Amino acid sequence: MAGILLLRHAAVEPERAAHPALWPLSDAGRQAAQTLASQEQLWEPVQRIFSSPELKAAETAHIIAGPNGITVTLVEDLREVQRVIGQWFDDYPAAVRRYFATPHTAVHGWEPAAQAQARMVACVERLARAEPAPFAIAGHGLTLSLYVAAVTGEDPAALWPGIGMPDVAIIDTDGRRLTRRFGRP
Repeated sequence: MAGILLLRHAAVEPERAAHPALWPLSDAGRQAAQTLASQEQLWEPVQRIFSSPELKAAETAHIIAGPNGITVTLVEDLREVQRVIGQWFDDYPAAVRRYFATPHTAVHGWEPAAQAQARMVACVERLARAEPAPFAIAGHGLTLSLYVAAVTGEDPAALWPGIGMPDVAIIDTDGRRLTRRFGRP
């Protein structure tokens, strides 16, 4: 693996009354994470998974780490875009498109995309300087889209719909390109 492995969390059990950071994985999400964990060739070079502290990402990271002997470290700056508690959208993809379209504004009351992107880029750069071995980042669709967009120049609104739950991409930070794209079977 040349680069950083980017892992989006598995499918969740959303609860309207709970903050999305507290949503657990669904049974299907746990099973999908276990299936992903069994792809030993993907995880073999990884020494550590740096994970968002949000339950869904941390749970996914631990499911993958366990059978592969990988250490998990929670990192606050890998959290998802800060959102409003109890907010619900009938058309979430449309809400995400509006969010990405105005990166310097707190669309829907969410953390501005430009701010979340800067947080992610700075965090991953810090981790890359501190962690010499191959590592993974366990995170979320919005912030992973923003990170990949910052590094590759791609449009985050075009990246986001193609990221599954769970899903993996590998980014070659030196070449500023994805060597494995999200959505790959």
